[in-house]
Amino acid sequence: MRLTLSYLMPLFWLFYLSGCALVGMGGSKGEYHSAAMNDKNRVPEWMAPPKDLSDPSKLDPMNIQAQADFHFALGETYSLAGDMTKAVEEFRLALVYDPEAPAIRTRLANEYMRFGMVSEAMEQAELAVKMDAKGVPQKLILGKLYTGLKLYDRALAQYQDVLKVDASNFDSALFVGAILAEQGKNKEAIEYFTKLAENKEFDRKYLAYYYIGKIAQQSLKAADLVRAEKAFQKSLADKADFEDSVQALARIYIHRRQKSAAINQLSAFQAKYGPSEKVAEILVNLYVDDKRFDEAFQQFEILEAQNPDDLNVKMKMALILMDRKQYDQAISYLNMILVQEPNLDRVQFYLAAIYEEVKRHTEAIKYFSKISPTRRF
Repeated sequence: MRLTLSYLMPLFWLFYLSGCALVGMGGSKGEYHSAAMNDKNRVPEWMAPPKDLSDPSKLDPMNIQAQADFHFALGETYSLAGDMTKAVEEFRLALVYDPEAPAIRTRLANEYMRFGMVSEAMEQAELAVKMDAKGVPQKLILGKLYTGLKLYDRALAQYQDVLKVDASNFDSALFVGAILAEQGKNKEAIEYFTKLAENKEFDRKYLAYYYIGKIAQQSLKAADLVRAEKAFQKSLADKADFEDSVQALARIYIHRRQKSAAINQLSAFQAKYGPSEKVAEILVNLYVDDKRFDEAFQQFEILEAQNPDDLNVKMKMALILMDRKQYDQAISYLNMILVQEPNLDRVQFYLAAIYEEVKRHTEAIKYFSKISPTRRF
């Protein structure tokens, strides 16, 4: 089984890259007016596009650069505000005024990538690389695009080019190792990550050790699991709050049926660095399996806080409350479920059973009557 990048690289992020410096913008101070009847808040004249683009003598280089910078800055603003449509429009307008700027094309490629417009993103990133073959931002984006399309050799070439320009660009170094693993070159990938972890300049050793562990963990052979366990422990020694290594280490213990070791590992992390939804997901199963319902309920509360609409979590919490004979709270949870799904026979049955247990027969009959006579539990 090969590692997928989405599984292998949980902490990698999209790079929000920019390279256009803003030219200083002048303008007079004045009051702002209501634009309901007459828009007096017009932009300064120097920001207006040239009236006659056909006559080179009328094109002011300073004005053109100012326009490019203005639209680029506006694109950045829209992007930060989450309005990707307008961000793309502004970056494209910036290119009208400065089509030879690799930084604008790089930023536009990044925005297209966020939209899922892979072809458009690749076109802009490739043009940016052609314009500036040593530019790191565009090579990183192009490498990510090639990786997503499983063009691993092309992606490796981009990341390796980045490292030739900047040997300290450890993001590229991590991607190189990840791609080697994705290609099934596990031995080569482990050797690569080991060298990276031993690099005194590398400040994310926990990631290198984590990837070593994940690669070794694949085979599930005893010797490889020992190697993976040591790698995850080194990862946590470097960064104790790295929950991916905590989960991975716990799963090794679970595979070995060392349930107590897994619970100790996860609960200690949860107490010190939590609450973690991912850790809670593992812990609830371990606690329920051991019938440690009080501790399971605490983890369910973490899951409920993160996913308030998850009816499955609410149902399990209601069942634990019923087991505790905390009927009022159980009723509350079951009613919350019915608000979202009013026709769930099983929930009606549990409510009826609770009301019958507490001698509230009218309510019990009410809920029993809602259940289909042919329904079997």
